[in-house]
Amino acid sequence: MARSLNTELVRAMNGTETDIPLAAFLRVKHPSITTLQVVNYPEEVRRTTDGLWLPFPFSVTLPALGDDQVPVLNVSVANVSLELTEIARRIAGTAILATAAILILNTRTPNNAGISFLDYDIQNILYDTYTFSFELRLYTSLDRELARYRFSPTVAEGLF
Repeated sequence: MARSLNTELVRAMNGTETDIPLAAFLRVKHPSITTLQVVNYPEEVRRTTDGLWLPFPFSVTLPALGDDQVPVLNVSVANVSLELTEIARRIAGTAILATAAILILNTRTPNNAGISFLDYDIQNILYDTYTFSFELRLYTSLDRELARYRFSPTVAEGLF
């Protein structure tokens, strides 16, 4: 199903100049942590739907276009507090994968719909004193083997 974007948001993203403050929002969820919500903006942003988003600089690197590989987003968050180190320690190497969402919103009206990439698996977590980085797998189902089925007249009569 196609989604339509706010024309003001599209104009701000495609224009050479804009007075609309766009920001990237990052949410990390895992059962062993309280949900981490950060915004790549110099000040805190409050949304009525999910509360306070803390200012942390981060970057998202988009994948190169290619048919022979699974698309992966590389995310790197500046570790401006020891809180990120503790979060990374708790979710790295656990059996349950953490999930992340990235939102692009107008910071003046953050409750309005913008662009969203929701609930992608976090993999390959790396962290040190300065950065917390990970990969977001966009299509993890392409990495998995398909179930093998045998079709015979007794199993699928309509095919024969």
